[in-house]
Amino acid sequence: MAGGTAQLLRSTDGGTTRLPLTPAGVVLGTYTRQGVDQPWLETEAGATFYLSLPNAGIGYRVSQ
Repeated sequence: MAGGTAQLLRSTDGGTTRLPLTPAGVVLGTYTRQGVDQPWLETEAGATFYLSLPNAGIGYRVSQ
């Protein structure tokens, strides 16, 4: 069955550590339904984003 929670993660060490976006301790970039927003404006050079998907049944599009 398709579904689950997709989460946008961020890494500053080449993907070894992937953490959720948490400005001021509030988790952003977590979706259980359609999400259209700008969860983060990156200011650190070299940061990489990853999308964590619980199963292959989730459709997604990430753009900048």
